[in-house]
Amino acid sequence: MTTGATTPDQLEERPRFLRNNWLLSPWADSTFLFGGAVVSLLFFFAWEQGLLAFDSLMLIWIFGFQGSHFWGQLGRTYADSSMWREKAGMLVGLLGWLVIGPVLIGIAIVSGQDWISFAFFALAPVWAYHHVVKQHFGFLALYRAKAKQYHPTWFPLEKWYLMLSLWLPLGALFVAHPELWVNLTSVESAAFYLENRTQVDSILSRVVQGIWVAFWTLQAAYLGVHLWQLVNGRRLNLQAFVVVACPIALHYVVFTQLTALAPTELPLVVLVFVPAVTIFHNIQYHALVWFYCRQKYVKSAAAGEKRYGLAHLVNRNLLVYFAIGTIYTVTTVGTERYPAVLQYQGEEWYPLFRAFIWGFAFLHYDLDARIWKVSKDEDLRETLGFNRG
Repeated sequence: MTTGATTPDQLEERPRFLRNNWLLSPWADSTFLFGGAVVSLLFFFAWEQGLLAFDSLMLIWIFGFQGSHFWGQLGRTYADSSMWREKAGMLVGLLGWLVIGPVLIGIAIVSGQDWISFAFFALAPVWAYHHVVKQHFGFLALYRAKAKQYHPTWFPLEKWYLMLSLWLPLGALFVAHPELWVNLTSVESAAFYLENRTQVDSILSRVVQGIWVAFWTLQAAYLGVHLWQLVNGRRLNLQAFVVVACPIALHYVVFTQLTALAPTELPLVVLVFVPAVTIFHNIQYHALVWFYCRQKYVKSAAAGEKRYGLAHLVNRNLLVYFAIGTIYTVTTVGTERYPAVLQYQGEEWYPLFRAFIWGFAFLHYDLDARIWKVSKDEDLRETLGFNRG
């Protein structure tokens, strides 16, 4: 490691970027891990230009991307017999997420404590968004691990930089448009807002300005650190830099466009940000999971080794992988979108059903936080190729 600035001659001789630091391959990383952001933007712009209805976008997202990416995770865990041999307790315990929601909502219905239902359905989307944010950091962490780049101070700072950069635009949207949430608070709070709307909006506009100042300060600081590293002869992990820039750019565009909408346009369409930012995450995840499955199950089966049980069958090729993912979607998370189900939205039991469907997402979020830790999993490092070269 250099202890001081290098000379111009040394900088010319020393490569400015780390070599061969692709996570999957140059083509796959560029197309899916980076290029997936373009796909998300195309869907968002298609909605914005009136080419794609909101309901159609939601259906495409759930049945084309979201549900099958849930299955991709299950296919490399619950279908893998080696996981059951090593982590059966974890796999069984995590199934509890399927009943926690209905139990909580059941308690709310029986006891008449509506705040329990309100808290559950308010916090569930928060966890969902935070999961997407964490997964973007997860890809950054994988690139850092592949290059053996870990600094005890810089790495946590980089984590918080990315998380704040993805949360701040969402915060700006909701602060700029209190009409999205004020009616969900107490009657007194809603009445106060209506009576003092001009003054409150003025205060909130200053808060929004502060949010964007914080956002751009973070971007300038992050870029400045990388420029400083280049000037001082440190080689830049270009792939890690790009995998950070892509989601930040995507979230910035989506949330600034939504924030610019008139208040009367927002209540029914604000949730468009969910598929708009999550499709990118889904594409990244599919690419990573399929790379893992191909390296572990497809290649071992081709070599005559079938020691992973059902995982060999459900991951035998991409067609089977997505076919089973579609079956999983239409029988689980997709059922919430069926007209035959939606007609019962006013029934007392419907929140129990919604809570049960959320359980599949909770299972995914929790399990995902446990299975990609390359620092603690030698088999994972080997499968992803971290021990080669």
